[in-house]
Amino acid sequence: MIGVFVTYSFTSSNQVTVNFSISYHSTAKVQEEVEVEAKVIGKKNELASVIVQVRKKENAEMVALGKLWFSAVKMKAREPASKL
Repeated sequence: MIGVFVTYSFTSSNQVTVNFSISYHSTAKVQEEVEVEAKVIGKKNELASVIVQVRKKENAEMVALGKLWFSAVKMKAREPASKL
């Protein structure tokens, strides 16, 4: 969800996920504080690439790394319903 929000704030358009991968590097305990950093690392035409990092706040150890590719979606207005 964080990747979606960061992409929307960057592109201001609706997005569809094209590719999503997540790698787990360690674990975090319940109630352990973590820091989440998400950023757009590239954009070309309708595609945007986002990386999301989750790290332990105590020692900055990587917990998880998510990589996402999004494509902009152009929304069309609905045509009026038929009167038949």
